[in-house]
Amino acid sequence: MRLYVLYAFVAFLVIYARKDWFVSLCGLMLITATQGHPDIPRQIWGIAGMNWWNVAFIGIFVSWLKHRSLQQASLDVPRWARSLFLAYMAMLVLAWLHGLLGLPRMGRTLRFYFLDDLVNPIRWVLPAVMLFDGARTRNRMTAALIFALIIPTYYGYKVSRTAPMSNLTAGGYDTRARWRIGKQVGMHANSISMTCATGFWAAWALGSTRRNKWRFPMIALMLTFCFLGVGLCQSRAGYWAMLGVGGLFAVFLYRYLFLTFPIMLALIPIYFPGLMSRFSLGTNIETASGEVIEDEDVKSAGRSLFWPIIIEDIWTSPVLGHGRRAIFTRPTRGQISAAIGSCPEHPHNAYLEQLHDGGIVTLAITLTLFLSAMGIGMRLCLDRSDPLYRAVGGACLAAVATLMIMSYSGQSLFPKENNQITWYFMALALRAWVERAKGPMAFADGSQQGMPFYGTPHRAPQNQLSFSPPCR
Repeated sequence: MRLYVLYAFVAFLVIYARKDWFVSLCGLMLITATQGHPDIPRQIWGIAGMNWWNVAFIGIFVSWLKHRSLQQASLDVPRWARSLFLAYMAMLVLAWLHGLLGLPRMGRTLRFYFLDDLVNPIRWVLPAVMLFDGARTRNRMTAALIFALIIPTYYGYKVSRTAPMSNLTAGGYDTRARWRIGKQVGMHANSISMTCATGFWAAWALGSTRRNKWRFPMIALMLTFCFLGVGLCQSRAGYWAMLGVGGLFAVFLYRYLFLTFPIMLALIPIYFPGLMSRFSLGTNIETASGEVIEDEDVKSAGRSLFWPIIIEDIWTSPVLGHGRRAIFTRPTRGQISAAIGSCPEHPHNAYLEQLHDGGIVTLAITLTLFLSAMGIGMRLCLDRSDPLYRAVGGACLAAVATLMIMSYSGQSLFPKENNQITWYFMALALRAWVERAKGPMAFADGSQQGMPFYGTPHRAPQNQLSFSPPCR
């Protein structure tokens, strides 16, 4: 029955996109949250790469292209942002082409390599581009924020239904629960933790928006499930991201957090000892002789064994790297397998992955892009002229900071399913930045009708292309 509901919902999104693609794009986020569920079909008619998310996305994307040709409205992308984004995507394509040289040693087919490392990264970025184009009014910006936050809220809900609550209050490390979480949600527990950590602070920032009767219960629900998602996944990097982003929020958004942080840190060991046991994993280990030592391999989950191998190989081509999936095509594959018994799909460090696959040039472009987005988020957080600025800026700051903190231990700075929410919030922050530059009335409180439905070729008036009211 649930599958029939999914089919009907996808059909509705594709059909309604002919009238208003932005509404369908928001609906696509709901499918994004559930596409990893084990009951959702991974293929249609046995066609690799074709699933119901792709069907909905293709329909919405085609409608967006058609509407843009009819609307004849500029994307309003700043030149520096366009240049950075195009350089990032060109870097991704060049690294992929470079990786083709080692495809025979990669152990993957050309079709799998093409879909997984070229088509999918572009697929996760395009909805963010469309979101930037469509969120041109206050109502649309607010709706985009809320629908994007449904993704981590749903993940937190599924985690709370899968993992026992005792993982928060009891010491130890529940490996079986983490495996069940990954199976039920369709992503690794660490990736879920990253999404939920982003959602927690983005929902906190959403509290800056205008008060109404539904805001408090909605935000309370989001905060609760996102916190449970981070806590029950037992990801140490997720815990560090929660603390790190909280520190940034204390500096740029909410100074009262400086007072509450010491109290929260003091209560965590009392009420949530399971979190503390994850932090202390690998420390104070007593040997057979009675000596207390720290096991670096346990603390780093084996990363300390193969990171030196990756770093040594990076120096053989530090500028351009060795191509996408270099960990499979280089001699490092055999060396890592000999050290830990198997070779992972990536170095479990996004910065080493960027250097190994694309070299210093790739890492420089990537860091410039994400640090620029973080800078936009910080500037929007400091703007007191409109609460929506602070909410959008806070969401962007939380998303980028969380990704960069957790990239140290296993995430990727290449576009992937687990970091697509980061691209959504970056796109919304850039749109707010563009509208803010139009003048002090950019986010006026007056009601806006939004962009037209593009029934016929039409050039929208100025008040429909921005947040500003019409000039009198």
